[in-house]
This record gives sequence, C-alpha cells and structure tokens, in this order.
Amino acid sequence: METESEHVDKFEKLHLKSNEKIEIFVNGYIGNHLGTGDETHYTGSLIVTDERVAFFHEGEFGDIFKTVALSSITNIQRKSFFGHRTIKINTQDNSLTFKTFSRDCAQSIYSWLSVQLLNTANAAS
Repeated sequence: METESEHVDKFEKLHLKSNEKIEIFVNGYIGNHLGTGDETHYTGSLIVTDERVAFFHEGEFGDIFKTVALSSITNIQRKSFFGHRTIKINTQDNSLTFKTFSRDCAQSIYSWLSVQLLNTANAAS
C-alpha cells in the first residue's frame, strides 16, 4: 500500500474537510500519455475518503482536482492491460478513470469501493 504522496499532502491542506478522513490512496494518473483536452495526461493520486473519491494533481501552473461523492457512485469497473491497472468509477452523469501500475493498490481501492457500494445498496433496500 502507498504510504506517502506529495499530491495527498497538498490535498489534505487544500481540500480535506474538517470532519473528513482519508481511507486509502494510490498514486497513478488520469488521461492518456499523448492525450489532449479531456484526455490530457496528469500524474497524481486517487484519494478515497469516507465521503468521496478524488483525483488530485499538484502542478506548477495549477492543480487538477476531480471529485465524486461516494453516494453518487453507480458502479465500479477495473481492467488490467500490459501492467496498467485501470479503475473506472461511474456515476449517473459522469465517470472518473484512473490508471496505476500498482496491482495491490488498485485491488485495495477496488475492494474498498465495492464494499461501500454494496453497503449503500443494502441501506437503500
């Protein structure tokens, strides 16, 4: 499991709410290496708190911050291809696709989110 990240440190200072707790995070990236526009490549951290999933990239010319409330997640997909682990978090209106090379971290994120999704579904029924 990842133990440190400059992106997580900055996220804690700028975006972590006072009553919010970081549960797990993994370093990786969003976008594609040669992508442009919405597919621009950004290296950062996928951070899971007890309230939301966030991608945060601390950059020289500005930060990239994308977030999804845990309660709005409709499904989670994962895929592995040539060492890249992809986690796609879907909501009714949007999705967040994150990639990493860490198999164990990707599995931990997927498992944690799957349990939360299952708990949300059980609470609703």
